[in-house]
Amino acid sequence: MIHIFSSGINNIPLLHVFLQDEIQMHGQIQLHRFGKTPSVVNSNDLVVGWGHKKTASKARAFASQHALPYLAIEDGFLRSIGLGCEGVAPLSLSFDRSGVYYDASMSSDLESLLNDTSWCTEAIRDEARDCMRRLKIYDLSKYNSAPTFRAKDKVALYNKAQVKPGEKLILVVDQTFGDASIELGNASEASFKTMLDTARAQPNAVVVIKTHPDVLTGKKKSCFGKIPDDVCVVSDNFAPLSFLEAFDEVYAVTSQMGFEALMLGKPVHTFGASFYAGWGLTIDHGEVPKRRTTKVALEVLFAALYFKLCRYVNPVSESLISLQEAIDIMAARRTAKESKQQT
Repeated sequence: MIHIFSSGINNIPLLHVFLQDEIQMHGQIQLHRFGKTPSVVNSNDLVVGWGHKKTASKARAFASQHALPYLAIEDGFLRSIGLGCEGVAPLSLSFDRSGVYYDASMSSDLESLLNDTSWCTEAIRDEARDCMRRLKIYDLSKYNSAPTFRAKDKVALYNKAQVKPGEKLILVVDQTFGDASIELGNASEASFKTMLDTARAQPNAVVVIKTHPDVLTGKKKSCFGKIPDDVCVVSDNFAPLSFLEAFDEVYAVTSQMGFEALMLGKPVHTFGASFYAGWGLTIDHGEVPKRRTTKVALEVLFAALYFKLCRYVNPVSESLISLQEAIDIMAARRTAKESKQQT
């Protein structure tokens, strides 16, 4: 039996397809309502929870109490057009049996994969390079409802930031206050101040903060306090890859945008133990776990994240598919959405 204590997980469309291997090994999925304890537990059972959500606490405790394996799931890195909080079904989910990829306080499947890269053949590396190339062509990210950042938008940004010839443009990435990946990434609100101060100290540079649109509307709180007058703030929503292309350097605490900047070949400064920090790809200013003992190529990190941790589902055939097929589906959806917006 697969024990689930979250109705949110239970309601994920095509969950049985994502978990088809686990169902074959452990049996059917059983949702346990809060306050009710399963009457029968077998040694072959599995417990599934959602990352470090509060709803996962009971699941983790139950797994520990009965010495059962625990499988943590999270949204994948190529998830959907719209947001999960809007009820949009995921095209991908990530799976981890030893931790959670963004939790630097404990080991994870990601760290194990990167500390021993013997699994990553040259064929896998080539496949990873091709997938990164295609993600950049189609301007795809975790969520894909935002418009592409075009030449006219870059001109508007340079005018707003008052960039002079010869000056470099530094992007400082904000996150919403309380984001779990901040604390679990050995960072705090002070990390954001340090990051901004470090960026502003760079000579011959203009600093831009990318903040969430909900911050300006008051729905969410920024991780920055009062922002200095010499810093330009951008809150408009754009597809990350095309937006990041406009910058010379990127500064991030634990945001996924830091990893996406690496995909574009940008110098990335980190101020927390993000999942992509500590592997020789970034300039690290924060405290990175000593468990991360190797230096890896970008395509190896990509393959671990997108091939090994994530699974992809075709919503029409209701079957597991490759990342390449998932890119095709998401690219078609994104193209259709942009065409509709332009008519």
